[in-house]
Amino acid sequence: MAGPAKTPELTMNPDALRALAKKVEEDSKARPRQLQELDWSQFSSWPDSKIQEASCIFIDAGRHAAAEFLRIVLVPRVQDLLLAKDPEISIELCHTLRAYPSDEFCSQVVVPLTTDGINFPKAGPATADLLADKLIPFVSTAPEDISRAVTKICESRLSDNQSLRSVPSRFESTNKIVTALLQKLPKGHAEANFDLCNWLRRYCHDASLQMPWYATADKMPDFYGLSFTW
Repeated sequence: MAGPAKTPELTMNPDALRALAKKVEEDSKARPRQLQELDWSQFSSWPDSKIQEASCIFIDAGRHAAAEFLRIVLVPRVQDLLLAKDPEISIELCHTLRAYPSDEFCSQVVVPLTTDGINFPKAGPATADLLADKLIPFVSTAPEDISRAVTKICESRLSDNQSLRSVPSRFESTNKIVTALLQKLPKGHAEANFDLCNWLRRYCHDASLQMPWYATADKMPDFYGLSFTW
């Protein structure tokens, strides 16, 4: 059985990268199965500075090429960071992620890292710190994308009661990420978004039911000044 098709030896060559990005853009729309034949492994050894340059080329090639590069190259790189003992993200990688539309960033990076994504562990302290302190502040995220991400995170946590009982630290980690996202919302946006507020109220209420120690006044989540009383 033949292995993956040999992707042109890029050697960080801009012309080769542009040719590859063009092929990915075209195949994503017309021949999506052919994308599975490409060998993306050579990107894994590239430094973040060169990944940033390659990412710009894929973004210029079109929406489909950009999304594939984010999914196949950048997201696994972020995951690898989380497996490190002391995760640290470079300024180049922050700027690379910042170049992506906020809906792509929220749907492919924030939500999977926080919830039950296929390729990611559930958020723990390292994940929360990396996202809340290093990634989310760097990314220009549209209010509607933040709202969708927070809603998805709350919805996932509410369906994950067994894990909440067994690993309370996951709830703390999620709070940190949700708070970092909400802090990027324009003033008054969260209060005016009924669906978002409804999910946040349910999320806080579920926390107090699953872990009584969490329901005391000094323990309930403080989400960007939004108060939830029961």
